[in-house]
Amino acid sequence: MEMAYYFEQAGIGLSSDEMYRIFLALKQLVEAHPLQKCRFWGKILGINGNYIIAEVDFREGEEDAEELGEEEDAEGKEDDKEDFDRTEEEETEEPEDKPPESTYKPPPVIPKEENRSGTNRYTYFVCSEPAKPWVKLPPVTPAQITVARKIKKFFTGNLDAPVISYPPFPGNEMSYLRAQIARISAGSQISPLGFYQFGDEEEEEEEGSVRDNYEENPEFEGIATAELLDTMANWVHHTQHILPQVSLPFTPPRFSFFSS
Repeated sequence: MEMAYYFEQAGIGLSSDEMYRIFLALKQLVEAHPLQKCRFWGKILGINGNYIIAEVDFREGEEDAEELGEEEDAEGKEDDKEDFDRTEEEETEEPEDKPPESTYKPPPVIPKEENRSGTNRYTYFVCSEPAKPWVKLPPVTPAQITVARKIKKFFTGNLDAPVISYPPFPGNEMSYLRAQIARISAGSQISPLGFYQFGDEEEEEEEGSVRDNYEENPEFEGIATAELLDTMANWVHHTQHILPQVSLPFTPPRFSFFSS
């Protein structure tokens, strides 16, 4: 409630009552999943409904276990679909004159970053209202971020709604929401200079590599408000910036770096 008070002083459009309901919803989320950290990321407005977003960090190894169960269910459905398609192909007779086959080969797909790294550093849950169930958003891919930069679409409030745009977006509104969350998180999170530092376990990295983990600096003494308002030199981006090379047709080792 103290945080809600400061939000109101800054003109954030969430009342103290709504903040308290969101706080209770976050407690339900923590009780339902093995989470190490959970925080209110923000609220995105839609045409027919809004999205309340929670940013979470699973306990070590717990997220992989959950995803393994989801993948097994998806593989079972895919096997059933393949059996059905195979039966359909057997019943369909091939024409005598086949058209020439295309020799076009699409560029290789850039793989998504692994969990707990880069744009998939955190996992996100959404719900339309604090009393409704939370829905886990999928990991974001470079292709989704590339197209999300080029289109402008209103959110409808329906996670399963198609995204009709040009260029075509690879996914539905759920994936589009996840891509915009990644872009906002990478471009808008700032902190006073020196408030965060790399962990003690971080060693000197090789040239071109990325250091993902940062933590609060216990020796940070604060910066005067007048100095924070006077110059932007006392503010830094403590999250990684997404490079524009995600749209290139090759597979780079990473597509994000630490921006200061």
